[in-house]
Amino acid sequence: LGGAIQTYLLEKARVVQQAAGERNFHIFYQLITGLSLLDSSFKGKLDLDSDTEQYRYLMHSSNGESTIDDDKGFARTLKALDSVGITAEERDNILTV
Repeated sequence: LGGAIQTYLLEKARVVQQAAGERNFHIFYQLITGLSLLDSSFKGKLDLDSDTEQYRYLMHSSNGESTIDDDKGFARTLKALDSVGITAEERDNILTV
């Protein structure tokens, strides 16, 4: 059981400007809204503001109009990391990148 990524396409245009109704950096939205799921000492290390408008690349995204449940998405992301054997320390290292 496993997988490998051979090619990863990053659409540069979508990173700096989104079309109407689109967002970028989905994991960042998840991380900001899901901070309550993390250990309080780790949250302090991240030094993140829970307001997405404080981040230049997120402030023009349609976060307020989104129907995406980022809290649930982050919980699923954490569960997926755990299910493939990522330790809490490794997960924290990934989230600080």
